[in-house]
This record gives sequence, C-alpha cells and structure tokens, in this order.
Amino acid sequence: CENFGAPCPVHGQAPAFPAQSLRAASWDVALEEEFGEAVGEIAERLDVHAALLPTINVLPWLHWGRGQESFGEDPVLNGKMGAAAVRGVQKTGRVMATAKHFLANNIENSRWWVSADMSDKMLHEVYLKAWAVLMAESAPELIMTGYNRVQGRYSFTDPKFIDLLRSKLGFQGSIMTDWMATWETLTSGAFTNSRGSPYYGQVGFIGPGSVLGAGVDMEMPYCSKNRDLVAMLQGCSFNGSAAACAADDSLHRAAGRL
Repeated sequence: CENFGAPCPVHGQAPAFPAQSLRAASWDVALEEEFGEAVGEIAERLDVHAALLPTINVLPWLHWGRGQESFGEDPVLNGKMGAAAVRGVQKTGRVMATAKHFLANNIENSRWWVSADMSDKMLHEVYLKAWAVLMAESAPELIMTGYNRVQGRYSFTDPKFIDLLRSKLGFQGSIMTDWMATWETLTSGAFTNSRGSPYYGQVGFIGPGSVLGAGVDMEMPYCSKNRDLVAMLQGCSFNGSAAACAADDSLHRAAGRL
C-alpha cells in the first residue's frame, strides 16, 4: 500500500465483510442495505464509480465456483437481498451498483459456452424471478450479463432476453458484458483447448452488430464486437449500407443510455 499512497489504506489495512452466502443466512435485509452503504462509502473514498455487486444468481448446483457470491437457492431472497445492497451502494448517488450476472449463470466449468436449457415457465418463475424482485425494490444503474447461453442463445446477443429486462422488468440503466465474454478465442474453447464447446474451431459466431443490436451498451476488456461495429459506421455515411445504418442507430441508443 505504501507504494500506491492515498487513498489506499495505511499499513495495508482495509475493511472486510462476510461472504455473500454468509450474509444471506442472516435473512436481514436492513443489514444488507447497511453493507451496501459501507461499500458505497469505501468506493467513493477510493474514487471508484461502480461497485461490481450484487450477484443475484440462484444457486442450484453446489459445485458452482462462485457460489459464495450468491444469496442461495431462493430467487425471492436473492432479489430482496440484492435490492437492499443496490439501495445501500447507491444511497448517496455517487456510486453505481452492478447487478449480475444476467441470466441463469449458475455453473463454473464450461461457463463460456454452456447453455442453461429450461422451459419459459421455469425461466420466468425461477431464473427471472430474482431480477423481477430486484427491479421492483431497487433501481441499479448497471447490469452485467453472464458468460453462458440460455435456451441455446447468449443473453448478451439475443434481443429476447434484453427486451425482457428492459420492457417487462423496466430496467432503464446501462448493460455491460462480463470480461472477455465476446472473445471468440475463449468462447469457442480454443484458448483452453476445450473441445466440448459447440463452437470449437469456429470464428464469427458472434456477429459484429449482435451485442449493441441486442441492447447491450458496453463490452468489457478483451471484447471487440462493438469495436468492429463502430468500424462499419462509415458505410452508413458513404453508401447508406443498411447494416451500417442499423449499427449507427444501435450506437446512438447505447450512448443515450450511458
């Protein structure tokens, strides 16, 4: 810490909080909101504008490597505790909360391409339920999508899922991908030599207009689909290309939300 100086805590000391799964065991929504307030205060002191929490993924599989970041298997508890954290983090209006990971991100190995297959009934009654409760009881500024596919489609490229979030649940903020989510070298399994990926050996299965076109505003590091999309914009100005002009419309909508 001495190498970095302010606002890093002196002598390397920093606040620490119980894991999210342990806080969930308290069933204490008011306490979770106090936790959010503390995180917001610390973030503000560190000049951090976005806190990458809460995780509200339902935990149906105990081998999920990030299970400690969940509020457990109950979607209502996930939504209520997550909403409390959001309200706390954003209480002063100077730090943004990031609810994650949309949608049905509940498995660790093969998370880059695994598909959470389920009926629409289960989708709405279980996996969207936490998001519905969260949106009814708080207003996160940011939402992060998951790595996985849902019903065979990546949630960050399928307008169906983003439209559910915006139109049905009323989300008005900005949506971002997770880190490296659209990096095809990883999602195809080529980077880890994982032949279990249905996209192994393929390129171009995530189109340049698919992320912004679905309604996702920001790509996190190692993602390049929005960069490729911006490169297409000159086609709208010079030759009126329909694809390029659609890209232009998507970019303007994203800029407006940001």
